[in-house]
Amino acid sequence: MRILQVIDLLAVGGAERVAVDLSNILYENGEDITFLSLKHNGILSKDLNLGIRKIELFRTSPYSLRFLIRFIKIAKSYDIIHIHMRQNLKYVALASMFAPSLKRKIVFHDHYGSINTDKSCSISLRYILSHCVNAYIGVSMQLCDWAKKNGARKRYLLPNIIRKQSILDIMNSIPTGIVSVGNIRKDKNYEFLLKISQKLPQTSFTIYGQKNIPEYAEFITIHKGDNVKIIDNVSNVQPLLHSYEMAIHCATSETGPLVLIEYLAQGIPFITYRTGEVVSQIENELPELVIDTFDVNEWIERIAYILSNTVEIKRKMKVVFDKYYSETAYYNCCMAVYNEVK
Repeated sequence: MRILQVIDLLAVGGAERVAVDLSNILYENGEDITFLSLKHNGILSKDLNLGIRKIELFRTSPYSLRFLIRFIKIAKSYDIIHIHMRQNLKYVALASMFAPSLKRKIVFHDHYGSINTDKSCSISLRYILSHCVNAYIGVSMQLCDWAKKNGARKRYLLPNIIRKQSILDIMNSIPTGIVSVGNIRKDKNYEFLLKISQKLPQTSFTIYGQKNIPEYAEFITIHKGDNVKIIDNVSNVQPLLHSYEMAIHCATSETGPLVLIEYLAQGIPFITYRTGEVVSQIENELPELVIDTFDVNEWIERIAYILSNTVEIKRKMKVVFDKYYSETAYYNCCMAVYNEVK
C-alpha cells in the first residue's frame, strides 16, 4: 500500500507533530510512505525518518493551476492520500474536481483544536466532507460527532499518541518551577496562567510556545510578571520537561492536547482544565490532574496538592501512559482505516 501524507507546512504544532510521528510509525512497520508539503517542509521535517521520501510542492497560491496539476500527477500514483488539517483538505478537494479518481483515496485527519468553542461548518466544507472524503479521522469524539452532523460518511476516532523519547542526559539539579507548553493564541488562555502567577510570586513559570497571534502574544508579554518567562522556537520540548516540578494547561478548547501525553510520557505531573480527548481518557484514573473551573484559588490549591503527592501521581501516570498510548495499537487502528478505504 502506497501512502501519501499531505500537509501544507511542517511548522511547530500539535497537528504537525502527529503527522510526523504517524508517518514514522507507519514507515517503521514496513509501509511505503511519502510525505508531501504543499508549501515547503518546515522545521519538523528533520524528525521524519530518513527513509521517508519527502516532496515539497513550493505552492505559491492555492489557486495556481500549475501547482494543482503537479499535485494531481503526484497523488494519482498512491493508494491512500492522508490529509492533515482543514485548509489542506480544501486544496485536495479542489484537485479532485479535476481528477475525480482521487476521491476514493482521500483520508482526512481532523486536528481542529477549537471545536469546543467553534462548531461552525461552511457550506463548502460540508460538501467536501460528504462528497470528497472517503474516510474521516477525528482525534476526539467531539470532532467525530461534528463530522457526523456535517455529512462525513465513514468516521473513525483515532486519539493522538506521542512517541516517548528516552532522555539520557537528565540534569542532576532539582526541578523547579512550573511549565506550560502551547502556541500563544487566545484559546490557550494564557491570561489565566498570568493570574495564577501573580498569586504565586515566588514560583517561576515558563511558557514554551510559538507566537502565532502577534497581538495576543504582545498582550501576554506586556502583562506578565517577572516570574514568567516566554520561550519560542523550540521544536522538541520533551527533553526539557524534567527541569520543572510540574506543568499547567489552562486552554479553553482542545482536541488532544498532545502536550498532556508528553507530560504523561516523561512523568511530569500536571493540572489541566477539563477539555479534549486526553482528559476523557485519563480522568477516571487521574482525577486529581483535571479541574472543572477557572477559579484561581482552586487551581492554586490543586497545584499545592499535586506538588505534595508527586511520587504517587507519577506512578499512576506511568500506568495510564502504557495503557492508552501504545504505538502498536495506534498503527493497527490507522491501518484498519486504510484497509477499509483501499
